[in-house]
Amino acid sequence: MLLDCETRWGSVYTMLERASQQKQAVKLAEDDPDLAIVAESKLTPNDWDLIPKVIALLGPIYASSLSAESDTASVSDIIPLTKKMKIEIQRVSQSGIGTMKDALLNQIDRYLEGGDTRAHFVKMEQNPLMVIATLLDPRYKTAGFQNKEEGQRGKQKLLTLIISELTQEVSGTEMVTETADPADHTQVTEVRK
Repeated sequence: MLLDCETRWGSVYTMLERASQQKQAVKLAEDDPDLAIVAESKLTPNDWDLIPKVIALLGPIYASSLSAESDTASVSDIIPLTKKMKIEIQRVSQSGIGTMKDALLNQIDRYLEGGDTRAHFVKMEQNPLMVIATLLDPRYKTAGFQNKEEGQRGKQKLLTLIISELTQEVSGTEMVTETADPADHTQVTEVRK
């Protein structure tokens, strides 16, 4: 069985999934007098009923984490992965895990929309780098956003930025015009700013 790591939801998911797969072995170990496991540490029938529900709830988080940590992941994947994770968590039944489900969904919303003064709670859908990366990724464009208004607002900001850059580039470069007079074989070069 794998041990839990406090800092990662994925470790909780992996540990519970392994415990669920090895349920009989865990029960035998709990009942083994040589191991001297105290009654308070043993999993109850209610605990065993809860484990598959928690696995279903943590599965989308685990899958999103694996995708975000892959060698091919880019910043453009973050907003859509978070949106997908939220949708999949919303689909999980509330039975017995409603409080945990609500807490996870609130946490995801805080990452997407802000609402927390701590630095790691960024407003993902308002972060210019994440927004531009998502909009420019042909897999996502505006469909990658949970909040369609933020996607459209980001699209307008991106278009404004592109137009501004193009305008500056055109007005700041030298325009060179060359004309040739075929009669006397001379060439005139005019430089304008």
